[in-house]
Amino acid sequence: GAFPVRINVAFTIVDVRDVAAAHVFLIEGKAKTEASGRHLCTNQYMPLSMMMDVCDVYCGQRGVKRNIPCCRCDCSCCWCFIMCIACCQSKGEADYLRGAVNKGTHYDNSKLRKMGFEFRDNDSTMIYTLDYLAES
Repeated sequence: GAFPVRINVAFTIVDVRDVAAAHVFLIEGKAKTEASGRHLCTNQYMPLSMMMDVCDVYCGQRGVKRNIPCCRCDCSCCWCFIMCIACCQSKGEADYLRGAVNKGTHYDNSKLRKMGFEFRDNDSTMIYTLDYLAES
């Protein structure tokens, strides 16, 4: 179904090119001697609203028709409204909304960064994904 507003949820963005580069970095690079244990290979989270903005600009530049909600419900005062909407959704959707709205994602990728690994920015990851989808 369609959701008529932009809700305050965020997604952890992982660029597959970064995952591959991190593997090579840890196996062959100068980090080879420093690396031990697990490493989180994700750059940062990206709010749904920002993802929609990137998609809107991308599609606009290519003349692709889009239907992106303009009403932003990404402030904390809209939480009650979203919880009311959740009551009218299926159990799975309601559980997701209750657990994800106004909740950030928390993780620490400093272990990989301290060794010198640099991640791509989220916008370029989104553009790469959109380019891939457009070619499919």
